[in-house]
Amino acid sequence: MMFQKLVPVTGVLLMLAACAQGGQEALATADSLPPALSEAGQQGYLKWLSAEGDKAFAYSGDGSWAAVSGQESRSKAREKALQLCERNSKDEEGCVLFAVNGVLQR
Repeated sequence: MMFQKLVPVTGVLLMLAACAQGGQEALATADSLPPALSEAGQQGYLKWLSAEGDKAFAYSGDGSWAAVSGQESRSKAREKALQLCERNSKDEEGCVLFAVNGVLQR
């Protein structure tokens, strides 16, 4: 009995702690375009937003980008997006993940 009463309180405290630490995730939207993308890259990103399954979008400062979806896991999506982006990037800093499964990466 006592445990059942503690669970909701613990859940509330955990939720408050997450909010206090900025635990809310920013979602990828049509308004959150990655910087330095060409028109084709912007269209690729917008198409990627509606893709199904585990997905990731990576880009580099020189405008290179890669969008993958339908992967078997989040980690595979991240890995493949970075790998494909790096193939085309000439930016010395390489590619970075912009979003994974619809959540912006920071």
